[in-house]
Amino acid sequence: MNTNVSPSIFSLLTNYKGKLSLAVTLQIIATIVGLIPFIVVYRLAVALLNPPVLHSYAWQLIAAAFVAVVVKWVLLAIAGSLSHIVAYDVLCDVRLKISA
Repeated sequence: MNTNVSPSIFSLLTNYKGKLSLAVTLQIIATIVGLIPFIVVYRLAVALLNPPVLHSYAWQLIAAAFVAVVVKWVLLAIAGSLSHIVAYDVLCDVRLKISA
């Protein structure tokens, strides 16, 4: 018998691949969306350094940055909730297997 083999948590996660994949995907999308405010600041700086500046364009950029921040945090909240649900479901499965 090989005593070097340790039990793996991955076998417990097979039932939750969909939720975990969705959580990871949402976190990746949130990270990409999180880059938008930096791009907006760059574009706003370029616009301010090259007058005349259209006020409507500046406000559109500010609104885009605000929406991007809100979307990022919503996506992160959903991803975090999904990953926590999976974590506690796995804990429940482990406890049920130990008690059986």
